[in-house]
Amino acid sequence: MPGQATQPRRAGSPSPTRAGVPRTSMSERILAAEQRLEALDREREVAAADLTALRERAAAPATERRLRTAYALWLCCPFYPAYALYLGRDLHACLYTLTLGGFGVGWLVDGACLPWYVADYNEPLGYLMRAQRRAAARLFAWRTLLLPARWLLVSASCSLAAALAAAALPVKRLEAAVGAERAAVARLVAGLLGATVGATCACRCVAAVRTRARPQRALFWGALLLSLVLASEEARDKVAEEGVAPSLAAVSLSVAVAAMGGAAFDPSLSPSRGGPAGLAARLLLQLGGVGGVAAVAALSFHLNGDEWLGKDGRKKLREAGAQLHTLYEQLRARSLADHWARSSRDAAEIFRDAAEIFALPRRSASVRAAARPQRHAQGASPTRARRPTCASCCATQATAPRRRSASRRFLDVSRTRVPGDDAATLLGVARDASPAEIKQAHRRLARLHHPDKQQDASREEKEEAERMMSRLNAAKDTLLGES
Repeated sequence: MPGQATQPRRAGSPSPTRAGVPRTSMSERILAAEQRLEALDREREVAAADLTALRERAAAPATERRLRTAYALWLCCPFYPAYALYLGRDLHACLYTLTLGGFGVGWLVDGACLPWYVADYNEPLGYLMRAQRRAAARLFAWRTLLLPARWLLVSASCSLAAALAAAALPVKRLEAAVGAERAAVARLVAGLLGATVGATCACRCVAAVRTRARPQRALFWGALLLSLVLASEEARDKVAEEGVAPSLAAVSLSVAVAAMGGAAFDPSLSPSRGGPAGLAARLLLQLGGVGGVAAVAALSFHLNGDEWLGKDGRKKLREAGAQLHTLYEQLRARSLADHWARSSRDAAEIFRDAAEIFALPRRSASVRAAARPQRHAQGASPTRARRPTCASCCATQATAPRRRSASRRFLDVSRTRVPGDDAATLLGVARDASPAEIKQAHRRLARLHHPDKQQDASREEKEEAERMMSRLNAAKDTLLGES
């Protein structure tokens, strides 16, 4: 109150409050101001990088990437990341190739992140500021939904790189030279280095843009865990006896956690700038990276193949290779070209059968239709003229055998009926055979008795072949109707 005197504050008592909120001390205010200044400095750096990028793009404009094209490449090329090369993510493409599409999960994750990748390449106005804020927030909707898959892929990449690096050392020679304990320690150290490299690459590529991992942080935490694992002599003896796989898995997981926790946003990692400009050079670098890893894997198998496969493992592997080669030769003998040729021949025979039944009546009808205008032009009546009858013509018609038309032959074939038992005997199949077996038997016999196969035969033989074909067709229809 105005009339009351204020009492002095005792030493050590809390500072007076205003509206129930305690006043902050001077050191806390200074710390908060310094943090705000650091945040403003980071934003100023990002804004300067954004301005530099805009100036470079204005000086040498690059072709913008389209989201529909990226999705088309993603959908049509799941076995090779052509969309990653399209978006300038060369390290991403190399890691995708080495892990066989991110173990199947990376393809789906990339499909969800493609809009993010396209925006990172095109760099619209203000993109770097927004990306920096998202990276500072660490948890936003896009990354939170993909966080389990990101953890899985980064951990798997670390484990794969650690196993490959640990397997590249000659185990037997190391054990003979320095002993089993030191050999196990050397393999664990090599696995730690491999896991650090794998984590550094995976954190930069998997569901992330312009992210730089800190290998020193990952290496420190991995080395700390490794020192705890190998702290006692009993632990080293246990690792030497049981193997390095459990300890290597633990070290890889710690490296993955440290790498993901220490990843930071780096605006200089632009996919549209840096690296070789030509596609041939980029593909050559991809081939070099994949070939290098494949060479390390082959060296590891050469050095430690007996330990992996066990006794007589190489012999069994050679036998498996010989079996695969035999299977390949069999498949080559029954190639698709031979199957296509057989199918073409079967289709040609079926077409000839259909042409014999249907095409000849149509052709004769077309010939008669073409002859009518000529008869009309000559003054003939549109009705069919009666043939002149005389003794010689009647005698000739009586003695000469009349050939049936194709339509009458078709009617005769359709009217022919063969009992079920006789039909099965004629086709050489069981009465309860499947439709595929019936058609196959009919096709085999039709190739032998078809009238087109009797070009040099007499008329009686051709007619006999026609009757046989009619019986075969009727037998097939009877059995197919029963089945």
